[in-house]
Amino acid sequence: MNARADALERLNAALNEPNAPAPDADGVVWIARDDARWHAGDRAALTLDRANLNAIQRTAPALMTRGGRAAYVDPNEADAETLNAAARTLSQLNAHPVLDDRAYADAEYDAYADALETIARDAAYHADAYLDETTPEPIADAARDAIADALTVWHVFETTPERYTAPDGVVYDADAIADAAVSVMLRAATYEQSGDGDHRIIYPNAPAPLNATRYRNAAPVMPYRNETDAARALYDAWTDALERWTA
Repeated sequence: MNARADALERLNAALNEPNAPAPDADGVVWIARDDARWHAGDRAALTLDRANLNAIQRTAPALMTRGGRAAYVDPNEADAETLNAAARTLSQLNAHPVLDDRAYADAEYDAYADALETIARDAAYHADAYLDETTPEPIADAARDAIADALTVWHVFETTPERYTAPDGVVYDADAIADAAVSVMLRAATYEQSGDGDHRIIYPNAPAPLNATRYRNAAPVMPYRNETDAARALYDAWTDALERWTA
């Protein structure tokens, strides 16, 4: 038996294992594909294949398509080296669906990054629950905008103990993210309206304007003429606090 026949036998043995992919109508075996339509919207399967493609690119580049978006083997055309690489890769995948844990972690991070705009918008929606019910609307808007604009993947990871990509997308808790974010924001700067109508921003843990005065608890305080100016100052302080949160 020659080398190609030996390799083809090993490939067939790998294809007979329980979790092996079935060849398509042309006999081509698709090992992994970065194609949302191929996975019929299953985000978990797509993330897994993206991770495995990164690993296959390093360990068995002969299986990769020219654009790097898929790994496959055509048993009718492949040489012995490619058939052996495919058999080895399929056997590894049958034993464990993740070829490289680090590659999977990177792919999962990318999945959260792709969903970050939605996550941030959802978390911003929950921000009101952690603000005082008397908070003026411009100030509440500033809080929502700060979360929507400054939230990062690491903020999501910080507040999501069990994170993973499910079939319908990444798993996160928007309410928990909002709780943590608003807590960080309010430790940095808070708003109050004085009896004489001033709109004050107190800066216990955030850089204050140079012309701020000292408050009764020794924190800098800056008065503003209206809620809009105060909200703009709070937005700046709060986005800065969120950026420093996981720095």
